[in-house]
Amino acid sequence: EMHQKERNQLKGRNLNPLVLRKVMLDTNAMMEEFKEVLLLRKLMVELHKK
Repeated sequence: EMHQKERNQLKGRNLNPLVLRKVMLDTNAMMEEFKEVLLLRKLMVELHKK
């Protein structure tokens, strides 16, 4: 139910290329932050091993 609604909202947003571009940039930024967090976690684990 919720997913269908969200999908429809996304479809509506996709009609505007500028909005789509912003969503893409936001998603990329989130992915980059996520990668950094994962790297930090890895480092912490490595440090604890020593």
